[in-house]
Amino acid sequence: MNAAGLLIACLLPMGGFWMLQQADLEEKTHDLYLIPKGYAGQVRIVHEIENAPVHVTEGKYDVLRVNDRGYAITSLPQSKGYIDDLYYYVDKKGKREAISESCISYGGSGGVQGDGYEYSYTYFSVGCDENMDDQGTSPGIEDILYEEGLINQTFD
Repeated sequence: MNAAGLLIACLLPMGGFWMLQQADLEEKTHDLYLIPKGYAGQVRIVHEIENAPVHVTEGKYDVLRVNDRGYAITSLPQSKGYIDDLYYYVDKKGKREAISESCISYGGSGGVQGDGYEYSYTYFSVGCDENMDDQGTSPGIEDILYEEGLINQTFD
């Protein structure tokens, strides 16, 4: 009985330590969003676009520059894991201002497909106002694909 107790007393802390190490090894997202100063509303990122702007990184972060309509396209696949992203407002001179996490509403991901195409996207909302309904709306995913010349029709 004492041997079993000793074994449990040794294995239990080792198991807990191992679980903590595994948590640190979990995948994390490392995206850095540059959002036009003053923009509030939903932001959409369309992934794995062949002719997207050249991929830029800053340290361990992938930089995603959102346009004034609230979206960006990238050649990168969707990031997976715990969210460890950075969000900045950027003015016309390139000056950055960190956006408080309390002003970010995490969204999710989705996909859209049609005759001869399939695209994935992620989305979130940015804005500190209690009522974001007055902030206007960003284009829907199909409208973005049409504007970027990735599909040939619009949707209502």
